[in-house]
Amino acid sequence: MRSRFPEKIDGVIALQPATAGTLKNRKEWPWWEDIRSYTISLMELSNLTNELVFAHDKDKYETPETLAFLSNLNSVKFIDLSGSGCKGKVTLGGNHGVSLTKCFAEYEATNKNIVQYLEELF
Repeated sequence: MRSRFPEKIDGVIALQPATAGTLKNRKEWPWWEDIRSYTISLMELSNLTNELVFAHDKDKYETPETLAFLSNLNSVKFIDLSGSGCKGKVTLGGNHGVSLTKCFAEYEATNKNIVQYLEELF
């Protein structure tokens, strides 16, 4: 969305983004990986600016490893939550929903990644 309307959006905070299917689905059904590749090709990565991305190695959709293509961009601040001690809850989407937990709120209160990101935008 950001790359389609850059004049209207100054930045994006992505809390454990997902592109297509779970990691398991992409291994079992290779066409999921084709959908993922196509989705990534639509992102216009060269136009990305001011992105803050959170990921967790136990997320069933995307991990810091599978999102490495974003962490290599200078315009993206990449936060790996794997060492945060936070774990997802089944009712919140498992580890894909780590950012919905009290643990994440406490982690962010200490680390202030989102506050610093927003202060840099303005």
